[in-house]
Amino acid sequence: MQEWTRAHPPYRQIADRLLSDIAQGVHLPGSYLPSETALIARFQRSRRTVRRALETMADLEIVVAVHSKGWMVRPLDDQGPALLHRYQEIAEDLSRRIAVGRYPLGSFLPGELELAQAYQCSRPTMRKALRLLQEQGRITCLKGIGRRVVYTGPRKAAQHGP
Repeated sequence: MQEWTRAHPPYRQIADRLLSDIAQGVHLPGSYLPSETALIARFQRSRRTVRRALETMADLEIVVAVHSKGWMVRPLDDQGPALLHRYQEIAEDLSRRIAVGRYPLGSFLPGELELAQAYQCSRPTMRKALRLLQEQGRITCLKGIGRRVVYTGPRKAAQHGP
């Protein structure tokens, strides 16, 4: 049974206890916290209270929400958003291959099906990875022809301001 104090709201107490667990090595960097359902049972609080505790920890950049997977303790060396989805990992790998000349400027990437087989992923996952590369300005899609490399330099930084 959890002991609650009135000094801090329940969500804050839950966050403090989870932070203590992380500090003690119960939840290691890169691992997932127990499910929200398990945390609700452990702390005997509502889903909203548990979620607010997790969101508070996310605001402190201690954990990150991973769609359809749960809440992950951020890796210690994490400098930015973690590549948490397969399509992002694939896009990053293809981007590296483009940068080192495996796919030179003006060349065409292998077809979507061939890439999906090479990366052992579904075609929709590969399509998302290729769309990400297109949004980054690395490739362009020529309908009926294929995807051509149009930029091989370092990753373009997002532009802010005028």
